[in-house]
Amino acid sequence: MRLFRPHLILACLLLFIFGSGQAAASVILNTLEVSSKADPGWTGRLDGLLSGSGGNTNRFLIESSGRVQWLGQRDRIRLQLAGGYQESNHVETGRNMVAHLRHNRRLTGPWSTVSFVQVQHNPFQRLSSRWLAGLGPRYDLKRGGDSVMALGA
Repeated sequence: MRLFRPHLILACLLLFIFGSGQAAASVILNTLEVSSKADPGWTGRLDGLLSGSGGNTNRFLIESSGRVQWLGQRDRIRLQLAGGYQESNHVETGRNMVAHLRHNRRLTGPWSTVSFVQVQHNPFQRLSSRWLAGLGPRYDLKRGGDSVMALGA
């Protein structure tokens, strides 16, 4: 049983450096997962999973994700990276990566701006690359406690 090959160790290191993980398989990301009630300055989180099993089917799985946020008096910048790699019997059966960068700026009262760019890669879904970008206004209908209700375009 040969679970660890040099290119897989390199892939593991790259995934942990550049981020990867649970959210990569889906198109919609929870970009609010980095604490929205954070103190000003930097916050972040790094998750990872490395799994291997043997028997009739040898499986190898790497998943990781990273999130970082900078919060200023009027600005919030979030970067979220995620991805994963898996193989079964030494054949690659899954690979996905996603990166999401978002900027919010508070304006007056309940108004703020939202801008983002996101890129995805998943060759097993025939997705060599998908780029999304957006910019628009946001209006907070309700903000307080643990809930926020907003409209945006």
